[in-house]
This record gives sequence, structure tokens and C-alpha cells, in this order.
Amino acid sequence: MGATSGGVHGKNEKQVFAGLCEVIDEWVAKAKSDSEDLPEGMAAASTGWSFSGRAARA
Repeated sequence: MGATSGGVHGKNEKQVFAGLCEVIDEWVAKAKSDSEDLPEGMAAASTGWSFSGRAARA
């Protein structure tokens, strides 16, 4: 599903969420390899996801 596939779409919410997570992971990895700073609020993504627990779990 990656970032170059034109987005993340579908009817299955779990698959769409998993695809979105994949795109975000790819984006973070590319930013790190290009020595780019992550936007504020994305710092947790570089060390592992941290959620409040309020989001639905896949």
C-alpha cells in the first residue's frame, strides 16, 4: 500500500488503518534517512507509537 500508491482507501476499516500506519512508518523512515526533522507531534512516531488508549484497537 505504500506512500506511492495514491493514498489509502477501502471499505475495511482495519485494512485502511493498517495501510495508513504503513504509509506513516514509510514517511517517518524517509524523513529520518534524509535527516529531516519530524513535525511537532510526530516525535513519538520515531521511537514507537504511543496512544492514549481511546482509539479503537485493530
